[in-house]
Amino acid sequence: MAIDLESIRAALDEEHGKLLAVLEDLGATEDGEIRDSEQFQHGFSDAAADTASRREILQQAGKAAEELEHVRHALARLDDGSYGVCEHCGKPISEERLEFRPISVWCIDCKRGAA
Repeated sequence: MAIDLESIRAALDEEHGKLLAVLEDLGATEDGEIRDSEQFQHGFSDAAADTASRREILQQAGKAAEELEHVRHALARLDDGSYGVCEHCGKPISEERLEFRPISVWCIDCKRGAA
């Protein structure tokens, strides 16, 4: 069975949209930076709570931004025809791996070897 690139592209496009929405909801840019730091400029007594909130938002935004970059890389690989080929060894990535994790850039053997 061949890899269904259309369904993979659709799933990646959907994930791309979801990640952009998450970043927007967090008030963050696409690279994970908080757009409006004024939301954290309260009085001195709220400084600890602001710091904790900011740290949590930055962590969530950073994770979403990193995932967004992976999705964009996978979409670029679909566009240039290199999708499904291991970036490390050049062998095909298994269909099962790509179905489970469409943003995979390494085959399972190379991934295991890197761990």
